[in-house]
Amino acid sequence: MAPRKNKKEVEVSEPAVGLTLEIADTGTPVTPVAYPETVVGTLRHMLSRLARERHLPPSVSMLAALSGEGVTYVSLALACTLAADTERSYCVIELNWWRPGMVKQLIGIKPEGLGAIFTSGAALDDVLVQTKRPNLALLPAGLLPLELRALTSRGAQLKEIIATLGKRFDHLILDVPAISLTSDAIPLAFLADTGCLVIRQGVTPAAVVKRALIDIDHLVMLGAVLNQAKAFMPGSMSKLLLSE
Repeated sequence: MAPRKNKKEVEVSEPAVGLTLEIADTGTPVTPVAYPETVVGTLRHMLSRLARERHLPPSVSMLAALSGEGVTYVSLALACTLAADTERSYCVIELNWWRPGMVKQLIGIKPEGLGAIFTSGAALDDVLVQTKRPNLALLPAGLLPLELRALTSRGAQLKEIIATLGKRFDHLILDVPAISLTSDAIPLAFLADTGCLVIRQGVTPAAVVKRALIDIDHLVMLGAVLNQAKAFMPGSMSKLLLSE
């Protein structure tokens, strides 16, 4: 029988700790991205809930119905939190050639990125960016001409690159463009095993979210992240996403 707790005892939850993301030393001045303790704490809560229900899949596409929902920010914050809390390895792959945001958020990162593989034959190791966390690497989108995007999004070469990275890292996080931005977002989302929808609170209409979910209804969804809010996976949205 467990000892009875003293009435004066108060259980105190472990406080969330903020994290920073910075690329490895390249000789270029770098401004690290800071993720506040509120963001990290909420992500840890979400991941704890996910771990109770199922294991984190090998790959997940982070996507949104509309542009400007914060997919890149959430993808990087999620990867940073996972890399800080576990010994497994992670790679964030930015597939948004329409509105790339990784280079803007991480000052000093290589600008060439994934696009250089298709346009100039760059090697994968030349465009991968190692962070100061040894178990976290990044692959920015770089530049890709508009006329090559549809073919690349559906082509065998990109699938081979994803497969190669899947063998090198335990988990891949794909930063996918908004579904309303381009029809190429749909095949890009299906490059991962599962999906997670990023929704900006008070901005994205429910009808738009439902329409986006119809477009990717064959992709297994882990749930939704309600961005710029304290609650993740709201009840009404999680029922919509997780009903099978």
